[in-house]
Amino acid sequence: MAIGIVNTPRWQTRLDVERPTVRPAQRSVVERPVVPLAARRAARARMMQRRRRTFIGFTILLAVIALAWPGSAFGGVTKYGVNMDVSMNSRYHSGTVYIVGESDTIDTIARAVSPTHPEMVRKALVHSLRSTVVTPGEHVVIP
Repeated sequence: MAIGIVNTPRWQTRLDVERPTVRPAQRSVVERPVVPLAARRAARARMMQRRRRTFIGFTILLAVIALAWPGSAFGGVTKYGVNMDVSMNSRYHSGTVYIVGESDTIDTIARAVSPTHPEMVRKALVHSLRSTVVTPGEHVVIP
């Protein structure tokens, strides 16, 4: 392969490339069947519909999971009005049955349930028991 500059004016300078002449190999041509435009459009419409249905199904699934997640994700409260964050950090979880001991009071039960925010649990206990007094042996449902 030799490269040389052809005699032309400066503004028209170009490279002259001598290339060996090689015949391209014979290629077999595969003929595709011609698909009508209407059939191609229909196939594309079906594909787009399938994509839309998949997207809507995924969105609905995501919404159901988000709504079924415990209320703490949305700042929820238990049925007794205790914040979910307080309820989840406690030793006794909401709905647990606590049997009152000899020296237990509403305040000691509230501190056992939530050491960080006993006042909220105390208020919920008083509301659910409709009393500020507990007796030994009594079964108290933790709010």
